[in-house]
Amino acid sequence: MSKKFHLKTYSTKFVMYLLLWCLALITIFPFFYMLIAATKNWHQITFHADQILPRHDTIDNIKANFFMLINSAPFLRCVWNSIYVAIMSTFLTLLSSSLCGYAFASYEFKGKNIFFWIIMFSLMIPPTVGIIPLFSVMKTLGWFSKARALYLPMLANAYGVFMIRKYLEESLNRDLIDAARIDGCSEFKIYYKVVLPMIKPVLGALGVLTFTTSWGSYFLPLLFMRESTSWTIPLMLTKVPPPAAALGGVLTMFPYVLFFVLFSKWIIKGITEGMVMEI
Repeated sequence: MSKKFHLKTYSTKFVMYLLLWCLALITIFPFFYMLIAATKNWHQITFHADQILPRHDTIDNIKANFFMLINSAPFLRCVWNSIYVAIMSTFLTLLSSSLCGYAFASYEFKGKNIFFWIIMFSLMIPPTVGIIPLFSVMKTLGWFSKARALYLPMLANAYGVFMIRKYLEESLNRDLIDAARIDGCSEFKIYYKVVLPMIKPVLGALGVLTFTTSWGSYFLPLLFMRESTSWTIPLMLTKVPPPAAALGGVLTMFPYVLFFVLFSKWIIKGITEGMVMEI
């Protein structure tokens, strides 16, 4: 009986790991193919797309693709635009979400639960529903081809408010808050000196998610960024020839992956700590 049980357990693990390996290969293959495509010229991509092994002219193709990239679009400007928008989006999301989440977790005011559930209800509304009103607002303000059209909408982040409120409800030390008030600290000083250090894990998780989402955003730049000097990286890659786009994707993927790897522990820590809801 014991042998049959162990055999069944090992068989289940083998099938599970085999499935995970298959899913991992399926996930990694597009990145591997993009890396190989970055080493091909236009003719090889068009007529020999099925070749996935490096060729003898790899170095020459990489050089030619790089010059094609910087001559087809303002590559460095687009990289700067993506960095600026991602940083501003992350900063504004963390600022607004932390202030709002702290207010919902710490203060008692009339209509508190109603306002919170209105915010939560917005999570059920598809983002595409608000595209036409957002487009009209940006057109009225004259913000086409302006970076603020991409990062100011990030001020309203319902998921960030939910994360920080639930985290603070589980970990907020109200005695420490009261002691700071007795010592004469203002409400903003309490937020800055007491609350922010307390919510670093969840801020790190939300920051990583916001940065990576903003870095890879394509739809909003497609709508609002009309001039080439205002393009972000995802939009720029659709405007250059395929070999240059493949190389550009590889070059701009490394900062994205590096940022995610360095700070991914914050995602696990921030989401798992203080996110258990009482039933």
